[in-house]
Amino acid sequence: MLNITPICRFTRFLIQACYSLLHWVQIKLSASVPARPEGATTHTVLSYVQTPLHAADLQRLPKAREERSREATRRENVGQRDAKKKVRKKEMGIRRRGEEERVGGRWQEGSMQIAQDLTGIFLDG
Repeated sequence: MLNITPICRFTRFLIQACYSLLHWVQIKLSASVPARPEGATTHTVLSYVQTPLHAADLQRLPKAREERSREATRRENVGQRDAKKKVRKKEMGIRRRGEEERVGGRWQEGSMQIAQDLTGIFLDG
């Protein structure tokens, strides 16, 4: 009968050697790829790996981040301004309705107030 223990040991040795070789290659390759610049997106990292960035490109990255931040702040301010406009319009609508009540507009409360005023005038006069 054939003893398979030496074959298993040899196979395990080959597999471990392959893993060690792959690990060594991975370390060598990762050392040759430059580090990702701070604030870089996946696209800029890919272009950075394909063609190294120059010093001017590295200086441009923080400016682009600052520009995106400014744009986000501007959009937020516009949203707040629009919300304030809506509130003002709503307040103006309430004020107009109040004036209609005083003048005797369509509202029941305004009509009741006018009726009370007229009743007071007739009773006094």
